[in-house]
Amino acid sequence: WRGAAIPPEYGGIAEQLLTLDDLLGILRGAGRDLDLAIELKHPSPFGQQLEDELLENLMAEGWDPETSRVGNVTVTFMSFHPDAVRHLNDHVPAEYLCQLLDDVQAEDLKDSVFLGPLALGAVATLVRRAMHEGELLVAERRVGIAGPGVAYVRPHEGRVRRWLQDGMRLRVWTVDSPADVELCRELGVQEITTNRPAGVRRQLERAPAAGL
Repeated sequence: WRGAAIPPEYGGIAEQLLTLDDLLGILRGAGRDLDLAIELKHPSPFGQQLEDELLENLMAEGWDPETSRVGNVTVTFMSFHPDAVRHLNDHVPAEYLCQLLDDVQAEDLKDSVFLGPLALGAVATLVRRAMHEGELLVAERRVGIAGPGVAYVRPHEGRVRRWLQDGMRLRVWTVDSPADVELCRELGVQEITTNRPAGVRRQLERAPAAGL
């Protein structure tokens, strides 16, 4: 967890890296079917080499592109970067691809990007353009999963309802507050990510969800 102290018995920082091979080994040993969502982070100086290396690694582990399975593990791929999703779309069936989306304004970037007002506005414009391209990939059904943040869902509830009515699968992040959990439940969202899984699970068990 961000900022958490690692007990010394777990070794130094260099020993904390969990490789994909390690993770797949853990999941294979679970004795049941599991889903693994892999996010591709961009921008990267290596372009789409990141995606190619990932697919090559998965193939070496026995990954089947048609079912996107490695043994008992079903793999889905997600990214905010439309070029990454388009590249993966050439190798992976759309139903296993998730286009991540966010509602980005210049104010939202102020704390994470150290730029002046003009440069900050230009960066926000580029990010919004990428998000528009991502929305088009969802509309064109180049992906089977739309992945908006909950901050995107609130102002675009009508669009989210249309996606769901059209048969799109929704994976909403990061749904932590009870009000946001209830919003996703009421909309019929099928998947959410949260930092408080136990509390969210208790809330959904008290009021069974339409989709979750």
